[in-house]
Amino acid sequence: MYNRTLIIEQTKQENNKKKGEDTMQKNTFFERNKNRFVKRPALYATAIILITICFAPLASPCVPQPGIQLIKTGPTYGYAGEDITYTYSVSNTENMPLSDVTVTDDSCGPVSYVCGDENQNEKLDNSETWIFTCTYTPSFTFPDPLTNTATASGTWGDQTAQDTDSYTLYPFILRKNVLLYWEGENIDYTDPDTQFTIRMSQGEETLDTFSISESTPKNLWLSQGTYHFTEQDVPQGYLSAYETITFTTGETYPDFSQLNIITFDLSVQKTGPETCNPNNQITYHYTVRNMGPASVIPVLLDDLCGTPVYTGGDCDSDGLINPSETWTYEASYTVNTEPGSIIMNTVTVTDAEGANRALEQWWLGGDVNLSNNVANWSVTVIPQPDEPEEPTEPEEPEIPDEPQEPEEPIQTITTTHSHANHYGDIAPIANANGPYNAPNEEQIIFNGSASYDPDGFIISYSWSFGDGDTAEGITVTHHYAHAGIYPIILTVIDNFGVSDTDVTNASIVIPNRPPATPLIAGPVNGTTKTEYSYVFGSSDADNDDITYTINWGDGSTFTTEFLPNGQYFSLIHRWDSKGEYIITVTASDGEFTTSSELEVTIHETLITDNIAIIALGLLALIALIAILLYSKTKKKNK
Repeated sequence: MYNRTLIIEQTKQENNKKKGEDTMQKNTFFERNKNRFVKRPALYATAIILITICFAPLASPCVPQPGIQLIKTGPTYGYAGEDITYTYSVSNTENMPLSDVTVTDDSCGPVSYVCGDENQNEKLDNSETWIFTCTYTPSFTFPDPLTNTATASGTWGDQTAQDTDSYTLYPFILRKNVLLYWEGENIDYTDPDTQFTIRMSQGEETLDTFSISESTPKNLWLSQGTYHFTEQDVPQGYLSAYETITFTTGETYPDFSQLNIITFDLSVQKTGPETCNPNNQITYHYTVRNMGPASVIPVLLDDLCGTPVYTGGDCDSDGLINPSETWTYEASYTVNTEPGSIIMNTVTVTDAEGANRALEQWWLGGDVNLSNNVANWSVTVIPQPDEPEEPTEPEEPEIPDEPQEPEEPIQTITTTHSHANHYGDIAPIANANGPYNAPNEEQIIFNGSASYDPDGFIISYSWSFGDGDTAEGITVTHHYAHAGIYPIILTVIDNFGVSDTDVTNASIVIPNRPPATPLIAGPVNGTTKTEYSYVFGSSDADNDDITYTINWGDGSTFTTEFLPNGQYFSLIHRWDSKGEYIITVTASDGEFTTSSELEVTIHETLITDNIAIIALGLLALIALIAILLYSKTKKKNK
């Protein structure tokens, strides 16, 4: 019993001794190495942090996520009531091919696939960009902008990638307002039919030209930006209050009236007797004409006779003297001066509005030629004539023995017209000043001022434009809605009622319009030495074929043949150096060009781009290993 107890005690003592030795060894190891951990913690921590920073970005995610990108574009401008086409560019932002790729639009539908599936596998690959389009006619919801949103989606396995993008068009109304006088209190003028040509532009680029009038304003859709509207070929007799107006979407109220001031040219002629006797009553005759284009109320005032009496000429009885009308007046005066005196008096014609205004009261408008608004006449007073003697009987004419043959009449090149009251009157000469050439919807100024009358004056100018419309006046304006060759007929009538006609023609063509701003669709980020696919395309309002020149921004270019209007195509390109590149595409119909740009950022490939960081991490790892090996060698030496 004693021995057994002694053995147990010895065993416990030995075990305790062994545990103590183990503890002492552990403590001794800590004591030996604590300086390394205490004195060099920054070195160890720095090495670990560098390794983590350098290699963590290189680790691929555990669960790949598919990605898709949608870019929606629309027209720069459009007209209310016409179709608007949107284009959707869909690309794959990750490496997983996407199936069941679709695009929907909350306002436009259905959206149709156009092109982009280069390998025909019905999957949107990383190197591809698919193009979709949609066309519809939106309601003109003034003043609210038109914003519609599209959604693109695709699947990879049981995962779905989705992206949205929107496009906004802003309504804008451009009106035409014609004034007779432009001043503090404008004097309006009713002119519903005169067409004015407007050039719409952005910067130096002409977008389109169109016509407006007081009765037909232009309702437009405009994309975000600043636009300029400039009058071109202003009809003769009209003045522009401001030639160009500028409108920025979202900043200015989108309803603007472009002002034009219509002018006129009144003239007066006065006639009367050249001589008179004391106490005679003499009568003056006045002729008033208006070269237009404005029709106004004439006001006639004679400094001797007062207001002459209107006798005729207002053919349409509207109280306004039109460019095609000649008004006549009369006034009488009783002579109360002695023989040998000369009676001189002056008549002045103005319009009713201008008669109430001083010239400095208005900024624009009025009579453009005041030199013919005044006419003078002088009458010489002579003594009363003596009583006339009795007339003597005329002698009988001698009768020749035999009738003589009449001489041949002398032929002249002047055309004469027999007249009931004026025998031998020479016909006027009509000159339509043709031919004329212009684009459709552009105002043409027809000028008959080269017409003349050899022995009188022309009182009427009548135009026929060959499209069913007519006009009266020396100079008139007209525009054609359709292309073609139209006969122009000018008929003039002189003061004896004799007429002449001149025929010419007007050739009307549809002006060429530039292609729409071309589309560039494709990735905007990439890596060097990797091929990427880009889609290009445009449309032409005149259905012209289009050629494209692509500048990749790295010194290389590519030019296509002429392609059908509206055709999209794709090109593959790679960049060998990292940097910022601008892809420029220029679309040309052979006469006009438009262009657009896309900025692309190219990075070095992952290994190359991070080579400095990787090298630094490797150095940190080598340093850590060297420290550990040094520590182990020193331990052995001890």
